Amino acid sequence: MAFRTVYTPLYRDADESGRVGTLGLLAMLQESVLGHAAALGLDHDDLVRTRGIGWMFARYRLAVARKAAVRVPVTLTAWIYAAPGARFLNNEVLVEQDGALVAAGRVESCFYDVRARAVAAPEAVGLPPSALERDLGTAPVGPWRDLPADPAPLDRVRTHTVGFTDLDSFRHMTNLRYPGLVVDAFPSAVYDRLEVRDMEVHFLRQCFEGDRLDVLRADGVDASRLPALADAGLPPSVGPAPRPEPPSSSSVLVCRDGQVVAAALVAMGAPAGSVGGYNPLVSQ
Repeated sequence: MAFRTVYTPLYRDADESGRVGTLGLLAMLQESVLGHAAALGLDHDDLVRTRGIGWMFARYRLAVARKAAVRVPVTLTAWIYAAPGARFLNNEVLVEQDGALVAAGRVESCFYDVRARAVAAPEAVGLPPSALERDLGTAPVGPWRDLPADPAPLDRVRTHTVGFTDLDSFRHMTNLRYPGLVVDAFPSAVYDRLEVRDMEVHFLRQCFEGDRLDVLRADGVDASRLPALADAGLPPSVGPAPRPEPPSSSSVLVCRDGQVVAAALVAMGAPAGSVGGYNPLVSQ
């Protein structure tokens, strides 16, 4: 059962290009998933208040087809997939603007019992079985991958100390802070030539205020692990996604005291064009 919503990107969603950036798109994916949950009567804040159980995100995957303009509405279409008996759900999201596909993404989520500090089954919160899709084979992005998680061959590129503004309502570092660390693992000179075309982030451990995080990067990861958007499964109204040139790729790890807390694979490619309104700061 698809859930659709319309969102108008703001300048806070843009990156240095003046168009909607990677972090803006990831925020849209998360908000689409949470909006879908609220529409099913499973609002995150209500669940935490009444049952001590909330939504928690475990993995993100984002495949970018083109840049989107700010102040031009986008349509977000989301589905929830789950295998029978599964505790982790997969939320697929398509982002469209002016009738063109901007990005496709997947968010893996689960229900988290705050007091027990354990994953709760969907049945514990009354997730309607009728809301679930069963076929993940038609998802517009590829399957989850086994990400490199050995920090030994990677170089440290920056550090970050978790502060108050990094925290969420569970009092741990919010998921959307980690992709920011991944994006910042590359200097602006890289973004002068390339842009993120595919990013997958896995969250392995929770971090808390005061934790010192090391961001490590290694380039030249096998690009075959990072396929472009798959044509199969896209709704007819969207059409096949353009395939970029084979991207360069990098592994980025976020570590605390030598332990990996988040792992990412990032594929960079040449700019893929844009949709939406005119922006004088961006070449059309």
